[in-house]
Amino acid sequence: MGRAKKTLLILLMALTLALLFGVPAFAADTPTVTAAGAAALDFETGEFYYGKNLDTTRPIASMTKVMGVYLVFEAIEKGELTMETPVTASAYAAKVSANPNYSGHEGLVAGEQYTVHDLLKVILTASANGSMVALAEHIGGSESGFVAMMNAKAQEMGISAHFGDCCGLVSTGSAVTPRAMALLARNLIRDYPDVLWYTSLKYAGFNGKTFSTTNSLLKNDSVPGIDGLKTGTTSAAGPCFTATASQDGRRIIAVVMKSGSSSARYSEGKALLEYGFATRAEREVQWAQAEKMQWEITYEPQKVLPLQTVNLTAAVSNIDEGVSIPCSEEWFVNGTAVNGSAKDRTLTSETTSTLNYTPAMGEKEVDVTYQLRFPGGDLYTAEKTVPVEDPPKETYTVTWLDENGDLLEEDKGIRYGTQPSYDGEEPVKEETDDYLYTFNGWDKALTPVLGNVTYTAQYKMIRKGTAKVTFKVKNGTWSDGTIADKVVTLDTLNGVGTLQSVQIPLGMKPLEGYRNGAWDAVPTSVEGGITGNMTYTYTFQAIPHAEVCPAKDFKDVSQTGWYHEAVDYALTHGMMNGTGATKFEPNTPVSRGMLVTILYRLAGEPSLGSDEQGAVNFKDVAWNAWYTDAVNWAAANQVVGGYGDGRFGPNDPITREQFAVILYRYARIVDGLPTAGGSGWGLSMYVDANQISDWAWEGLLWTNDTGLIAGKTGTTIAPKASATRAEAATILMRYQQL
Repeated sequence: MGRAKKTLLILLMALTLALLFGVPAFAADTPTVTAAGAAALDFETGEFYYGKNLDTTRPIASMTKVMGVYLVFEAIEKGELTMETPVTASAYAAKVSANPNYSGHEGLVAGEQYTVHDLLKVILTASANGSMVALAEHIGGSESGFVAMMNAKAQEMGISAHFGDCCGLVSTGSAVTPRAMALLARNLIRDYPDVLWYTSLKYAGFNGKTFSTTNSLLKNDSVPGIDGLKTGTTSAAGPCFTATASQDGRRIIAVVMKSGSSSARYSEGKALLEYGFATRAEREVQWAQAEKMQWEITYEPQKVLPLQTVNLTAAVSNIDEGVSIPCSEEWFVNGTAVNGSAKDRTLTSETTSTLNYTPAMGEKEVDVTYQLRFPGGDLYTAEKTVPVEDPPKETYTVTWLDENGDLLEEDKGIRYGTQPSYDGEEPVKEETDDYLYTFNGWDKALTPVLGNVTYTAQYKMIRKGTAKVTFKVKNGTWSDGTIADKVVTLDTLNGVGTLQSVQIPLGMKPLEGYRNGAWDAVPTSVEGGITGNMTYTYTFQAIPHAEVCPAKDFKDVSQTGWYHEAVDYALTHGMMNGTGATKFEPNTPVSRGMLVTILYRLAGEPSLGSDEQGAVNFKDVAWNAWYTDAVNWAAANQVVGGYGDGRFGPNDPITREQFAVILYRYARIVDGLPTAGGSGWGLSMYVDANQISDWAWEGLLWTNDTGLIAGKTGTTIAPKASATRAEAATILMRYQQL
């Protein structure tokens, strides 16, 4: 068991934190970021503590120069340059440096030479574009040649980044994700740490001028330990910022893309850095706990036989009191993951996990593994080999009885594990004046013989003289002039001669109303029982659906919309409400809090026990929010978990694959539905099936095979797309009609 050892310094710091402050519940406040894209990355471990649209590409303005600077340092490492190498400014570089619309204005003179050192200073303080062009032309032979090198290096690094020029002035052909930007910054600092001398400069002298850094956090010492990295702004990219700081041997990299304003990029960058350091501190305490924790797997009974269930328990020890670490767990038997065992949980000093397993005949031993995965991906395992004894040599007797206890058949000498089989004539029960009886199987399932066993015959009772009553709706006319002529036949017997219903048969048109209706004869009970088929005719005039539609007051629900029936269904059954008196907002994404609230309603809003009320301590779920009980119930019953960082994200839009997994868990755990997936061919028909997350495959497979979640289009399943309220109503209607 174990993870790669952290350095002694980190462990000592983490243990000191634990001793001084106790063990935290991992609840660093998640920053509010309004920028279009953002990231917070741990420089050492590579874990992303925060991500917003992490894999969405955007232009990044002058942050593009980070890749250019990387290639400059690489050229120095290869011996192709030195810091004192003279670089001649071209006419184009001089023109760019003089453009008042660009940053820098360093005033290069065409034909003049400047050292690499001086050019880097002004690039990494004032974001000088002309100086970047000069270096690009010197290294790549031309700017286009250098840009080709930049894109080749991005491909070599395996990051999602493409550049259209060396400065970020153009948006066409420039597309970088927040993840790629953070990793690029990490690569630069890791491979060429000397760059931090340049990025930490508040001021730089160049060409007789003094230039100030564009990094306001650095300039104002707004974050302890800040020493870089790069800003950028264009109309296409908006205000952008990549920042890095080092505190007590830890380094965090933050990325903000297309912020709302220049000041907002700095405040959000600062918040991301602070969140990163707080989360890293939590990780270090977690690592310290994990280094000393111990797991043990025990099992009952001690004598394990084939075909008999053994209960395995994994228990943790040596964890400090008060620890609370979000994680996920999974059981494996003989190297194969146990279906349904993977789930989120919170590690405490009293954590245990159980698994039931039944060895097969001939199985000599069972290799069991319990895995616990922490935030950041660290994996811990406990293993146990359970010996399985040989089956007993004695034989057993299987006895078959009729309902009265009379012997039908007796099979002796049956060996352990043999499947019993009844070979006699089918059991018969004599009919009475009122009922017939048919054999309906045995009182228990036929399972392999593990000892002496007795089976008793069971019978199905069928009432004699059951008749059908037909309600015929005839000559009804809808308001649009069409004729309604419908025959509905119902099995209406409930005891002798009693009709279950005298209501108008539904089904002429969904949710239609009726007026001015009358029976040609009043349906009544018949003395002595019904002796034959009967027909009642009802003549009516229908009320148009638009007059009785549950959604008629919502101006954004079209009477002809594909989701109309589902919205009506959701409203009628109390699963969903409108977002206002006149709005349903069918195209608005469903939030995580909204979905668990709907499922909580479907479950009957069960009252929460004290263990369920206290089972969830999500830092972003207030104790009195409208979704609090639903979140507590869903998490306590393992229908849905949090993000693993102490957050539930109640207001986050839910994706189609998240919807599938949560509904899959609800069906299995709450409603007890069989949720075995099908062949999977349905998902393979979608061209974007490869975008389905591994954790979501099983749930999406089941919801697709059962027809709950169909393709977004004829060829796509769109697993990462947000699920809308209209889609939610449709999926939930289909689920209720399974």
